[in-house]
Amino acid sequence: MPSKSPAQRRTMGAIAHGWKPPAASGIKIPVKVAKEFNAADQKVHSSAVRHFKKGTGGTTYGTAIGGGAAGGGAGGGS
Repeated sequence: MPSKSPAQRRTMGAIAHGWKPPAASGIKIPVKVAKEFNAADQKVHSSAVRHFKKGTGGTTYGTAIGGGAAGGGAGGGS
């Protein structure tokens, strides 16, 4: 099952790669579950990259999804 939000994707990816949340945070996600989410997110990400890279018009993955410094969307900006 892919993640439902960017925050969930980051959290699951971090736990899958060895991050241990502080005990006081109350986050109790098993590593096995985080790895399943991370694997599903990788499949979604790789298909999106293939789709946008094959397209025409200069669309790149970062700007089409809203990521990256110049991509706008959530997070950062001036």
